[in-house]
Amino acid sequence: MWFPYIITNGEVDLFSSGALSERILDILRTSEIEFLDLTASLAEEDGLNFKARDMLHVFAKPNSFLFLSEINLNDVRLYDADLMHIHRLPRLGCLSLNNTGISNEGIFLLIPLKRCLVDLDIANNSLIDDDSISAILMLIKLQFIGLYGTAITMDGLRRIASHLKQTRRTMEVDVPEDCEEYIRNHARTELPQQYWLVPASPLISDPTEALRLSSQALEQNLAAFAEFDQELLCDGSKTNMVKRLQDILETRRNDLLVRELVWQDIR
Repeated sequence: MWFPYIITNGEVDLFSSGALSERILDILRTSEIEFLDLTASLAEEDGLNFKARDMLHVFAKPNSFLFLSEINLNDVRLYDADLMHIHRLPRLGCLSLNNTGISNEGIFLLIPLKRCLVDLDIANNSLIDDDSISAILMLIKLQFIGLYGTAITMDGLRRIASHLKQTRRTMEVDVPEDCEEYIRNHARTELPQQYWLVPASPLISDPTEALRLSSQALEQNLAAFAEFDQELLCDGSKTNMVKRLQDILETRRNDLLVRELVWQDIR
């Protein structure tokens, strides 16, 4: 049978014609192919793409694509449920879903790949927000995640950075533009690094130490932050001041973790 693609070193060249059909994909499923670029073959025609619905279910057939380690679906319009078809790919390490229209539900549907997925690009999917973070953290092998162009906020990045610190994991993160701007602005205008490393008494950097401070010391710590936030209250009941200071210190500590995560060379 004539086959219009070049197969070399475990890769199928699908970049040129984009004419991959469900039939050809079914033929390939028992091969030792390691990389598939489906963008051209599943590109929309006049805003419609019915081929993706039919073709992706081939991946769900038993003993299919056992050697496949990378799939590129960038710019292919997908439903979240479409991602269920790739659950059985045992070696899928790299998955590109840039600008596919998926939402938080789609990220949760990737959890079955948690023991093999190391590189995940979900950039430019505006329906993905902080509600997806718990699913992202369950992908325990991830070494890179692309979040640019998503609706994930600094709160979500703080959760990621804090979790990585606690679990002693490392991950490269391409963050949304708003978050990068926040990090850039606050990294150089907030309290100096010496404050966090060797704070002068009665200033503290550990949120747990707030419980041991006197009311006067609490006011002094809050006043230090009020220099950068004029709406911050520096007085009140001791209980409220403790809670207020703990929240600030926890946020700032996680901001430093995010800064380290995103800009490891920043000083």
